[in-house]
Amino acid sequence: MAKGKRIRHLCDLQELSFERRSVVVPGVPPWEKPRPATFMIGMPGRTILGLFQIGMYVYKKKEKKA
Repeated sequence: MAKGKRIRHLCDLQELSFERRSVVVPGVPPWEKPRPATFMIGMPGRTILGLFQIGMYVYKKKEKKA
């Protein structure tokens, strides 16, 4: 799984939501798969804070090798 920039603040997650991007939390089974930032921002604050502390990243698609 390719991960991009780390997300550290709720305003970063909101910006990704406006851009219709997805996020991942590597190493945590239910959150390893890409989830829309819009879905994540609607979660309880305690959950989001915990995921920020573990490490939430912008999802980047793997580049196909030609």
